[in-house]
Amino acid sequence: MFLDRDARYTGSEFVGINQEFIPYESIYCFMVNFTEISKSFILHTLPLVKSTSDIIEETIISLLQRLSNTCLKVVALVCDNCHLNISVYRKLIARFGQDGDLFIKFNGVKIYLLYDVVHLIKTIRNNWYRFGTFTLPSFSYNVDVFSINCLEKAKANWAFLPRLFHRDSSLKCYLRKAPLLSETAVNPSQNKLSVKLALAIFDIRNATALVQYFNESSDGSTTAEFIKIIYVWWSIVNSKSAIHPQRISRGIAEDSDNYNYLLYFANWVSRRKDSHLPGLTSQTFTALASTSLGLAQLSNCLLKENPHLTYILTSRFHQDPLEKRENLRLPSKRKMQMITSSTDVDSMLPRIFNNLKKNQSLCFLLIDELKLRPRILFSGGYLSGRAHNNEEVKATSMLCVMIRCLHSGPSLMLSILPVYRLNAQFQFNVVVKCTTKVEQAGGTVIGSITDNHKVNQQYCKQLHLNVTKEPWLATRPIDNNRK
Repeated sequence: MFLDRDARYTGSEFVGINQEFIPYESIYCFMVNFTEISKSFILHTLPLVKSTSDIIEETIISLLQRLSNTCLKVVALVCDNCHLNISVYRKLIARFGQDGDLFIKFNGVKIYLLYDVVHLIKTIRNNWYRFGTFTLPSFSYNVDVFSINCLEKAKANWAFLPRLFHRDSSLKCYLRKAPLLSETAVNPSQNKLSVKLALAIFDIRNATALVQYFNESSDGSTTAEFIKIIYVWWSIVNSKSAIHPQRISRGIAEDSDNYNYLLYFANWVSRRKDSHLPGLTSQTFTALASTSLGLAQLSNCLLKENPHLTYILTSRFHQDPLEKRENLRLPSKRKMQMITSSTDVDSMLPRIFNNLKKNQSLCFLLIDELKLRPRILFSGGYLSGRAHNNEEVKATSMLCVMIRCLHSGPSLMLSILPVYRLNAQFQFNVVVKCTTKVEQAGGTVIGSITDNHKVNQQYCKQLHLNVTKEPWLATRPIDNNRK
């Protein structure tokens, strides 16, 4: 998941950056999905400045080792088929498997390497939309109520889908033969990540409508057959219930039609790849074939090892952290940024000012008091809510000191202290400490800004403000020779 490159100061900690003050660009999320129960949770999050296959590989191995020490048995890894993840899988196979295998053996347990089918169906749609025409090898299979027959080197043409939509949209809504098609679905140039629009293309009603509207065209019939091929594949790899009206959506049972279809489909995709005909990219071909074959083998293996199981619901092997899934809702992007990093101000300030120009090191201190609702909380093994200047009572406000550079430098929160009945002397001492930190780190404090509250007026008197001659100047508390 990509992040907005941003650094924040939250809860007395800097977040969103590493120890070298470089913002994180992405965060890898490792989730656990259970095959027999509808449970899932985030196991680990890994913020990265630059993603590399070595870092991801070592993290996966570490997490597999942690899980193997528990009662959990990992049966598959699932990710999308980007170049980085493909490289990670290759390294895992080289380390724990053999060339050509669909699985690795970790501590004696087979772990299948799968690609996310949700991502794959979007990729199929995007490739078809990009190339316009797919030349297909022969495909002949009967499954459930579907009879699929496609001739050798027949062509599935995307151009029939806009024609179908414009012809079908002229009818009233309850008479339409392809109700899911829309202008956005047939022209998804700005919506290529939408699963809903991808599924609107591979709807079985589109295949029926194509045959009825364009029965005189062989390419129209082939386009309908291609939609049926992908529709049946998606129904099998996205099965969510054993009592679905369609048998193809009832999961995979041992030696069932769904199991055999996945084997046939994987072989068909491999033949399509070997033919070197224009269409899907080599990367998509490999992911599609290995995932279809891997799901079939994994399901068959689980059924044999667990006699109490009668079917496998393949939707348990989904992974899509960028979108809200039915079985998992990730925290918001801002929340993920907040939990990724922490460091202290003392070590961070020198790094900041070392990277700034001389004129950028000139800065102001912004001082303000924020009112709080007095209460005591227990979180993470600590009591919070007591005042810093009097630990016997609840805090009623927060004293915040922020640094703001004069010439386009960073703005950072230096101090956030809970206080009770803030007075000028306490505020003066806090500002002196913050000023000392900034000066020692290489910055130059040239002023402080507050509102005209009576406590702040008393604070200004602590700075020996010369109200008669120069009301805007004060003697520096850490250097009497400077203003």
